[in-house]
Amino acid sequence: FFGIRMTRRIELLADQPVLTIATVFEKVTGDPVAASVWVITQFKEPVGLYVPVPANSKFTNGCRIIIPPAPPSLQVANGLLSLTRNPRTAHKIGTEAGVLLWVGDRVMCRVDSPREPGAEYPDEGCSAEVYTNPDPLPYIELETLGPLRRLKVGDTLERRNTYTLLRRTSASPEADARRALGLRTAE
Repeated sequence: FFGIRMTRRIELLADQPVLTIATVFEKVTGDPVAASVWVITQFKEPVGLYVPVPANSKFTNGCRIIIPPAPPSLQVANGLLSLTRNPRTAHKIGTEAGVLLWVGDRVMCRVDSPREPGAEYPDEGCSAEVYTNPDPLPYIELETLGPLRRLKVGDTLERRNTYTLLRRTSASPEADARRALGLRTAE
């Protein structure tokens, strides 16, 4: 429909728990089209989801509610947005972040896809989104969005996601999240 061929290159580092996925869009046919590389990664239900919030976020409370209502667990404190999955209702939020963090019982997965300053992004400026699915399917999606670009035949657009597994080291999911994201601990 868009005349775009998608290619994914997957690289797993041999000596570190790091996976990189490069997604390339190549416009091969048709009229020019505005496009954004959008990567959706599904995870099982987490203990918590964490997103750093830029100090100058254009969104109230550091996020945009895409699928209302706002998740009941949604909190923003000291530069960190957190939420959990609601078993009764789907929710989706968008942010200006370049990193998302899934926290499980013993491990965490950090998803990095840096935001390009000054670029135009889909969904009113979102470069990262979190979707939570209700029961009976207890999963969440961490989504990264690249900048919008106008592609004509022969143009390519590439976006990289880096997934890093980290061990939990404390009883507090938030403390582990702050450590993994390089944020100061809450006061």
